[in-house]
Amino acid sequence: MRNTVLILLMLGFNLSLMAKEAGMEQDIFSMSLEQLLSIKITTASKSPQKASTAPSVVSIFTRQDIEMMGGNSLIDIIKYAPGIETSMSPNGNWRVSIRGIRKDGIILLLVDGHPFNDFYDGQAQFDLPLSIIQKVEIIRGPGSALYGTNAVAGVINVFTNGEQSYLRAAVGNNDSYQANFSLFHEFESAKLSMNVGSQSTDGANVTEGDDFVNSANANANFPTRTNRFVEEYYLSAKYNQGDLDLSFFGLDKKRGPWVGPSLIFGPKTVINKSQYFLKGRYAYQAGEKITIVPNFYFETTHFDSLNQDIVSGRVLHNNLFTNGGFTKDSYQTSNFGQELSVDYQFSDQVKFLFGVSHDNLKLTDYDLSRDYQVIGFVPQQGFANYDQLVFEQKNQSREVIALYMQSEINWEKVFLTLGVRYDDYSDFGSSMNPRLAFIFKPTERWTGKLLFGSAFRAPTFRELYDNTRIGVRGFSGNTELKPEENQTLEFSFEYQNDSYVLRANLFDLESENVIDLFDPNGSGQRGSIENLGTLSTTGFELEGVFQLSESFRLFANYSSYRMAFNWRDDPTFSPFRQYIVEQGDNQLFNQPRTRANAGASWKRPNWTVFISANYGGRASHNNTTPLEGLRELLVDEYLQFNLNWQYIISSKMTIGFFVNNLGESKNSDPVASSDSDILGLDGLLQPEENFQVNFRYKF
Repeated sequence: MRNTVLILLMLGFNLSLMAKEAGMEQDIFSMSLEQLLSIKITTASKSPQKASTAPSVVSIFTRQDIEMMGGNSLIDIIKYAPGIETSMSPNGNWRVSIRGIRKDGIILLLVDGHPFNDFYDGQAQFDLPLSIIQKVEIIRGPGSALYGTNAVAGVINVFTNGEQSYLRAAVGNNDSYQANFSLFHEFESAKLSMNVGSQSTDGANVTEGDDFVNSANANANFPTRTNRFVEEYYLSAKYNQGDLDLSFFGLDKKRGPWVGPSLIFGPKTVINKSQYFLKGRYAYQAGEKITIVPNFYFETTHFDSLNQDIVSGRVLHNNLFTNGGFTKDSYQTSNFGQELSVDYQFSDQVKFLFGVSHDNLKLTDYDLSRDYQVIGFVPQQGFANYDQLVFEQKNQSREVIALYMQSEINWEKVFLTLGVRYDDYSDFGSSMNPRLAFIFKPTERWTGKLLFGSAFRAPTFRELYDNTRIGVRGFSGNTELKPEENQTLEFSFEYQNDSYVLRANLFDLESENVIDLFDPNGSGQRGSIENLGTLSTTGFELEGVFQLSESFRLFANYSSYRMAFNWRDDPTFSPFRQYIVEQGDNQLFNQPRTRANAGASWKRPNWTVFISANYGGRASHNNTTPLEGLRELLVDEYLQFNLNWQYIISSKMTIGFFVNNLGESKNSDPVASSDSDILGLDGLLQPEENFQVNFRYKF
């Protein structure tokens, strides 16, 4: 894809000279608070509607917000949403928590409405490049009644491209470089948009503190500097002609880990991942009231990694690993799917949506090899399957058929949404998920919402079939897993006038059959994937936006939750249930349970300034097993600041400067398990300050 990106950059520059200036977006800094509140969203019900009357708790970040806030990736924007905590995991993936729920596959990531989670392990690449993003819609709460699996804690829908043609370049610390080109061209009866670019960085790398260096988990052979470099290329292209829409999105990323695959600093680890999808849809008008939309799509993921499991110079079982020990891991997935939806506008007040979808998911290739034998830790010449592992996940497939329906009833002051979706899986069973939204708007200023929804997460291929455990180390999949299920009840209130908006959200959720690693011995010893038990969470979110003058705006939000875990009623977990009763604690503390964000934007005719702060409360180890209780962890609270400045040189040229993560260092728990202290008492140090200077030229 790298060569394709370079060719398209050159082609796009030439095409841009012919692009019309007519039809370009409204200036990003000229929208009023009233205009922002009138922006339509589609994620909550798959049809355009105002956020205030949408059947979900919604956060929206427009292109205006994105330009105002600044940043490198999607992570730099969603961290401002109430109830969301972001952190870097040891293997270099960004973790996103919504209302305290944080796990691979528990949040559905959409790109232009299309799922972008890797179905092999559920992971989502939340650090999508910010330069390609036009708008972000976040649903905090369940979304399986429309979208199926993964939409448990929430849905993040990223919309790419816009109706502008521009060239953007940026440089920053850590040897960071970015370049992207956006093209919009309107023909007589069609529209074409394209955004193509690349970025690279040595990473916001940090050196772990003395609490790790002096701990029992480190030795003289262990480096203590993280190594998350990134090289990525991306392309988004859209074509519209009347009722026909075609789109392509591709992301090709090469990176290092943050700490390493085995919670060590493996500086020679390299991870490659490429994800692509192509989709087409046609909206057929079958009369004045019925719209029939067939949708076809193909998606594929290519993954390969070289993981440094053993650092150079280490001695294990009297064997010297001069150059370290490495594991190669690779797989490829594909999905060809179809969806047919029918939108029936029964009357001005009543609308129905019916849909059916079919997905054919395949793991077309899988391989794992090492340059050493795990049993006995014996170095070898070359890579091979020296431990004679059986790859049960290889060539596995899954067929999913889903049916969904939704009705929207709009009276003068009442909005009612009823929906349900049924998913049938060929490999583990089925799941049915209803939703109910009652919205009362007694005046133009007041809105109240009562929301109920259920959601589920299907077991991933990795959780079902991965049986690459060796001897007493590693974990094994479990083909008897049940889907993780969730029920959420929410109350939401909103008041708005011409100068401010106030919102309050209360939520109560319960997740059953929670799927996770059962690792009672810790330190990577023998474990298995199990349905562990039940999570119960209650909390609230407060937020406000204040337009103090035409040029000055403030925002602030605060969120808090409490989460409890209870082991499943099964003989395997009986000792741990008894431990909680006698001396443990079912409350979970491994993430900040209190979050707050605040910011101010000030715009003048030729420049804008955005200043903000992010706060996270303290976190510590959990105590649901005896081993967790012994692994002491104390993650201090953090307060970090961000600054973004934009100067408009002319109607075509803008320069900017931003700096993120100023202030106190931020730490996070490495893993929410019995290995929480693996990197010391303070936890895992997070990326520190980064700054960037950027330039944009609009054609």
